Amino acid sequence: MKTLKFKRQILLDALYKTSIVVPAKPLIPYCEFVRIRKVGDHILFSATDVNQDICITVPCEIIDDVDITLLHKDLWAYIKTIDSEEITFIIEEKTCVIKYGDSDTKAVFPIGDGEIVIQACDVEGKIFVRSEDVDAIYDGSNRFMETNNVHEFLNGLMCFVHKGKADFYAGSQQVFHKFTLPLDITDQKFILPHQFIRAMHVLNSETMYIGVDAKSCWLESAGAKYFTKLVDSELPDMKKVFVGIKDSKIDVTFDVSSLLDAIKKASVFTDNALKFAFVKDSMRIYVVNSEQGKEFSTFISCQHNAPDDFVIGLMHKLLTKVLQGVVGDVTMKITDQKQPVFIPVENSTYLIMPYAL
Repeated sequence: MKTLKFKRQILLDALYKTSIVVPAKPLIPYCEFVRIRKVGDHILFSATDVNQDICITVPCEIIDDVDITLLHKDLWAYIKTIDSEEITFIIEEKTCVIKYGDSDTKAVFPIGDGEIVIQACDVEGKIFVRSEDVDAIYDGSNRFMETNNVHEFLNGLMCFVHKGKADFYAGSQQVFHKFTLPLDITDQKFILPHQFIRAMHVLNSETMYIGVDAKSCWLESAGAKYFTKLVDSELPDMKKVFVGIKDSKIDVTFDVSSLLDAIKKASVFTDNALKFAFVKDSMRIYVVNSEQGKEFSTFISCQHNAPDDFVIGLMHKLLTKVLQGVVGDVTMKITDQKQPVFIPVENSTYLIMPYAL
């Protein structure tokens, strides 16, 4: 019989972090498990789904050498129900008994017989990433990235690094977000998969380091190590996509909150596009739903140089996605009804494709 003693919050934190790689419906049985083993003078929690791996260094009161695997989902669910600060694992030949406090209450978990092999390793050539930049990468890409697009380059965050700065692009065939942040690595271009962005977010700390090579990306952060593959795809020339902002002929400046309020009212009448027309010092947002026999129209104040007969269609869901969290006045740059519409905001530029009316 062997024992381990954990603080409840430390144990919950380790199980939460390892959960980012444990699949809800694993195709391979051992991917359901978390491995708990003694390495040197600490305990290591590790998990994998074959495509990504994680290991977490966990402080605990170590009494014996330990190397076991337990079902992650069941273990995490049970630990959440415990209200004691002290939790003890009693490890027998084929079972792990979990007790807490002075109570005789316990749960018995079967020990898995499979071995979890992970690739998470020391980050070589690592570079430091500020915690606020990790937040900016997550916020700037999470709501724009796709996960199952036939165009592989859209299934992640495209990164073009040059002279200590990275231009990031996240989006789809209808909307893109471009933003720039410092990234002090060798000039190169690559695509970070969506799971790596999520791992950066979950594991964010004041000591975040990342590394990238030709095929892989990995990170270290406050005792955690994470590894996965880059998206395997050629990168398009995104500068050519965004160069169209220089060709814009129409500038429309408006208050974001006023437009979002108008969109909220108009979107009740359609799931698709809204029409935008322009009169003196105003923008008209309207929709005609012929199936329901209903119409809606409203106006907001704006400054613009659009021709009197100019009308453009834009998907209200895309506009809402782009303007989420933006405050104050912004300027929408338009070329015509078929070319991308650009909305520059501080260090970001958003691109929205018009909707054919």
